[in-house]
Amino acid sequence: MRKFSRLFVARVGWLPLVTVLALPIPAAAQSTPAIYVDRTPNYTVELTIGPAEQMLLPGDAMAAKSGEVMVSGGPMAMSSAMGDGTSTAAPSSTQTTMMMTPSTDQGMTANHHVEVHITRNDTGAVVNDVTPVFRITDKAQGESRDLPQVMGMYGVEMGPIDFHYGQNVWLPDGTYTVMVMIGPDRAVFRDLMVIVTVPTSMSGM
Repeated sequence: MRKFSRLFVARVGWLPLVTVLALPIPAAAQSTPAIYVDRTPNYTVELTIGPAEQMLLPGDAMAAKSGEVMVSGGPMAMSSAMGDGTSTAAPSSTQTTMMMTPSTDQGMTANHHVEVHITRNDTGAVVNDVTPVFRITDKAQGESRDLPQVMGMYGVEMGPIDFHYGQNVWLPDGTYTVMVMIGPDRAVFRDLMVIVTVPTSMSGM
């Protein structure tokens, strides 16, 4: 995700930021992705929802100026790393081009990027060795689904220090609850209103 989001959280702190995001802000007035923070017994989880990102292979990172570099997990990353599933050779230019185009989700072109930065409460260290499950619930429809392609990645602008987990998704306008499951820990973000690719929170978390 974009550099501004991470620096803003670092400088302002998560408690004041959550308070600000609890106010209903018109989507057109927001120029940066929305950020939400929840704390579980073992982890601090920072959720960011913004516009869909270009998904890049590690070999493309040097030439790219923006986008997300996939480094672990997810069927797309594994497919890219393994080629046809039998070779560990570098992906072909065709595969690279496919990864640079917007991904699809539920048969639709992805219009949002959902990601979480996870740190340990006891040490503050970045977590990069778990397999988080993202569960999104559409409040109007009452339907929940787990995102199938969550993977480890980092933003090109910040580099590997920006390690996080995420996926491009299709989210129609609406209100959602996002649950991030890390083993027995549950981070829950309620009443997230998504309108015109920019999410705002309708109520406090």
